[in-house]
Amino acid sequence: MGNAEVQCVGGKGEILVPQSNSSARSLAERGELIGSVIAGRWASDVDGEGRFPREAVDGLCHQGVLGSAVPVHLGGGGASMSEICELVRILGRHCASTAMVLAIHQAMVFAISRHGSGGRFDRVLCEIADDQLLVTGCFRQPARLGEGSSSTTAGATVLFGEEADVVLTRVGVADGAGGGHEDGLALVRTDEIALRQESYGDGLGLRGLGWNTYSLEVPDHAGDRFCDRFGRVAAMTLEPALRLLSGAAGVGIADTALDTAGRFVVDHGSLGFVDDWSEHALELAQSEGARDAAWDCILGHARNFGDCAVAGIDSGSTVASAMGICGPAGYRETGEFGLGRQLRDSLGIREMVVAAIGIERGGRISDRF
Repeated sequence: MGNAEVQCVGGKGEILVPQSNSSARSLAERGELIGSVIAGRWASDVDGEGRFPREAVDGLCHQGVLGSAVPVHLGGGGASMSEICELVRILGRHCASTAMVLAIHQAMVFAISRHGSGGRFDRVLCEIADDQLLVTGCFRQPARLGEGSSSTTAGATVLFGEEADVVLTRVGVADGAGGGHEDGLALVRTDEIALRQESYGDGLGLRGLGWNTYSLEVPDHAGDRFCDRFGRVAAMTLEPALRLLSGAAGVGIADTALDTAGRFVVDHGSLGFVDDWSEHALELAQSEGARDAAWDCILGHARNFGDCAVAGIDSGSTVASAMGICGPAGYRETGEFGLGRQLRDSLGIREMVVAAIGIERGGRISDRF
């Protein structure tokens, strides 16, 4: 590959990706390119150091992936939920942290696109597509302060908050008619808010997301307010999107685990141990069937986006099963058949991420993080 055909991305100038027009490739092809060339290469470092997957996210930006779900008329790719699920699954095979950064970002983009009304929201979507802005969310209940003051959320887990350009956040909104308050939703840029770290969070898995807690102060004049209240946006878009996309990441993790177990069975079968490993081969086939059924379920719900009853794969059990097939070789963090990182990443991937952001089933607010 000549120098005219490649470009360095990933911050450290060591990763080369094809220079050709990214729009000529499908979204899945771009995901496989970034996953195999960049995300997979840095996955162990991201996990070991508990740091943001900067190299992979830079690669996604280079390929225009952060704007893939933005409507076409606003400069984006207009990708469907099914296409984004496929992309997240591909990345999940290589680096689950990268997959979940993209999953959270795209869930926020879908919410902005579906519920933001007016030119202000269109401008932000255009910037996400043109400038590859990164979006995260924080929906813990804010303190109820007086009119004209700031809305403050304390002790909130803001996943990759220090890396994001835009935050979709819950704010307290006065209800003049009843004298009470309703839950509002605001789209704010990180330079408009005060984000102060309160504690350091060292996650068991998905360590590239950053599990720190923060206090988040949103001035009354900052950002753009949605007409729809938080409960409606959470129930109609945020919860189903997060569950679908985190489920897709879980399938990607399962892909890697089952592929690893399959290679282990083949390698040992070639040594003449076919009879000894036939039971493992059957277990592997059953796990693959369960994985395929879970994926079909995710795609079915993705086509009918808005249905929260998503029956995703139990990726933790799938990885544990693959680890059992590989034996001691699988019970390692490193090595050809080591599945330690995949096991940690898979544990509670959907429930923990959704709860950390601040949403539970039915659009309820989580106070567990």
